[in-house]
Amino acid sequence: MRIGVLSDLHLSVPGTPDGRWINPQPLGRSADLLDEALGQLSRAGVDAVLLLGDLAEHGSPRELGMLRARLPGVTAPICAVAGNHDLTELDDPLDHADVQSPGVPGQCRGPVHIAAGMLRRIGRGEFTDELPPLTWPAGQAVVWLSHFPVLPTRQILAEADLKHAGDLTNREQVADALSRHPGPVVVLAGHLHVHVAVSATNILQLDHPALVEWPHGLAILDIANTSCGLEVRWSVKHLAPKTAGVSVNTMLADADERWCWRADTWCRLEEGTQQ
Repeated sequence: MRIGVLSDLHLSVPGTPDGRWINPQPLGRSADLLDEALGQLSRAGVDAVLLLGDLAEHGSPRELGMLRARLPGVTAPICAVAGNHDLTELDDPLDHADVQSPGVPGQCRGPVHIAAGMLRRIGRGEFTDELPPLTWPAGQAVVWLSHFPVLPTRQILAEADLKHAGDLTNREQVADALSRHPGPVVVLAGHLHVHVAVSATNILQLDHPALVEWPHGLAILDIANTSCGLEVRWSVKHLAPKTAGVSVNTMLADADERWCWRADTWCRLEEGTQQ
């Protein structure tokens, strides 16, 4: 199965001033970046497109409508989760954007089970995610979509001198539930605007760079059964080069990584490793 992944689109109306989290965010060009990314994913022949939240900068109906207007041009099924920015104005941002979560029957099916919870705001700057149902068959590979990271990343970012955007208030409970699935779990996350891979127990977490902020990344995930076991190849492509305003490196993983689930653990395959 080939999956296209985009995170942190932060769609904004044309003319919106640039923002900044770690590096500058050309918010006024966010729609152009999305058009380019969707075009490249379509040409790559992906079986599904997954959007990892923060679809809109202010979570406004107008911004989410910009996403809705682009969906008819994508032939692959599209699934999404909401991010913290998306819950600023609306309780149902996915419905307003006319994009569905992986929990909807018939959406984003494939040889692996794609699933997600529902993000909820419980206070100022505080968010929880729905716990995994743990009804998946033993041994089944599961791809879990989450705007927020599930495995801890704060120390990794601190060692790289990068600021952390915050965790789910129930992060540990979500991680514990996923760790009790008797099979491999791949968590696809965003939120941090950092490209980093983390593994623990049965969970491989791939945290994706933001589309709106350098490296303006789109990812392609190839998942297949090979002689080494279940193999995940994670390729991240930069849509734009560094500009003069980009001063911080947020690439904490290689642009092309291969991971294999074998002997009940995740192993990173070094370049040149044979299947």
